Amino acid sequence: MPTTITTPQTHAKLLSADHRIAAATLRQEIKMILADRVSIRRMLPYVGDISGMGSATYRELYAQMGAGIPMESAAETGTLTPIGIDVDYRDITIGRHGLEAHETFLAQITARAGIDWDISMLARQIGDTYEAEFMDSLATLLATFSNGVGSTGVDMSMDDFYDATYEFDLIDGSLGPLLSMLHGRQIADLKESKRGEPAEWIKDESQVSYKAEGYQGTLLNVPIFRSQRVTSDGTDRWGGIWAPGSIAYTMAGAGIANVRGLSHHAILLPELGMILDWDSDSNGALSKFYANCHFGLAVGDQGQLRGRYIRTDA
Repeated sequence: MPTTITTPQTHAKLLSADHRIAAATLRQEIKMILADRVSIRRMLPYVGDISGMGSATYRELYAQMGAGIPMESAAETGTLTPIGIDVDYRDITIGRHGLEAHETFLAQITARAGIDWDISMLARQIGDTYEAEFMDSLATLLATFSNGVGSTGVDMSMDDFYDATYEFDLIDGSLGPLLSMLHGRQIADLKESKRGEPAEWIKDESQVSYKAEGYQGTLLNVPIFRSQRVTSDGTDRWGGIWAPGSIAYTMAGAGIANVRGLSHHAILLPELGMILDWDSDSNGALSKFYANCHFGLAVGDQGQLRGRYIRTDA
């Protein structure tokens, strides 16, 4: 007999006989939400799944060749001059990122049917939380770049952004498109600086209009993303600009199916390395919701050549 899917789906069905339908709905909505947005996560190199490797650290090997060591022009029967190849690596350590949310029994008992933890709402919140946590991890790395532009205690300006891009003009090799992540305060200061430039600069309206968290548009052909999680020490904030290859990430995805002891309500999303599960605490009259995932990001030694922090007033 076919199953009827009612609307809206609620979290209660995740804990009932209709669990499989509700779980599939939640799983697909989370993936659809994350696939449908422009995010830095989707622009960074993904180097592979760490599942089954016996270590929490993924070692990405690479040889320092490429554009920095071009081929030589040789005669038909000439002898090539040998070069030394320095094989290097980048270690990316996986870390746990988790969320626990509580809802009282009373809140659920008195909730209006169909409103309490609607699955579409839950999917949006989980997707937003996952993306925000990834941005938080990325923002921490930007402050670790060896080189940068800007001045402590001084507002960000167009000069800072120009200085950052100049740095890449002088680097040998093809680096691909640049990316940038700035704090909202840095973007506001950048707009203010741009407003003071000659009138022809204001033709690009994408940088003088308000946008919510996330993708802000491009400036000097560099995509800019806004995140309030940019590192701050109370005096300065460290945004950054980098070539995608300078930062890579890995996660534990396929292996989550091996986790033991999960409840029969657990939902696995191998594409994100995410495990969703529920628990009941009768002593505290609480229902508990958990989201756990494991991923990691790192800047390689060579990546330091392709990234610059932007340090400006907080």
